[in-house]
Amino acid sequence: GELLPSTDAFIVDEAHQLPEVASNFFGLTLSSRQLLELIQDTRTEYLREAGDLPKLIDQLEALKKATQDLRLAFGTQPRRGAWAELEADPKIIDAIDHAGQQLGYLHGMLKAIEGRGKGLDACLSRCESMRDMLQELREPEKPQELIRWFEVFGQSVRMNNTPLDVAGLFNSQMQRQQASWIFTSATLAVGDSFEHFQRQLG
Repeated sequence: GELLPSTDAFIVDEAHQLPEVASNFFGLTLSSRQLLELIQDTRTEYLREAGDLPKLIDQLEALKKATQDLRLAFGTQPRRGAWAELEADPKIIDAIDHAGQQLGYLHGMLKAIEGRGKGLDACLSRCESMRDMLQELREPEKPQELIRWFEVFGQSVRMNNTPLDVAGLFNSQMQRQQASWIFTSATLAVGDSFEHFQRQLG
């Protein structure tokens, strides 16, 4: 049940990519695609495990429309930008909040039928996680420690909180493993010094 089994040493190749990978791993991302997948999976599990709460199907449709409206609010051109751009556009903020509201309604309905089946309970857990992520994206607990940004694709939009500094987070993960760590790459040094890489990862 371990992601990384107990071992004496970890060898990380192409380690120059590790700070960026760690930033993504320790960050938070929610996309319209994830919401649509939740809707589809919830519908499937509902029909398999329940089927006696037609208002749930109506709520899934309401969340689907809110998700599609959210994607459309970002425009048609692929782009990426800072969260400040979103806060300057009331239409986008309203679309985010509306999707969050519909997600909250779905969470309440799934909570009401908790225990009806493992599939539905898994959807409830995902719904709760996405609801919390959306809240954290809108009002992060420590905004000064995060880079908030978004990315628009042809069919979806992705909203992100990325930590400014992963040094402490990564270092604590390393300390949990009583092992040696070996980082290899042709481009780890800057001016014959590893100090920059070391500082990035604590």
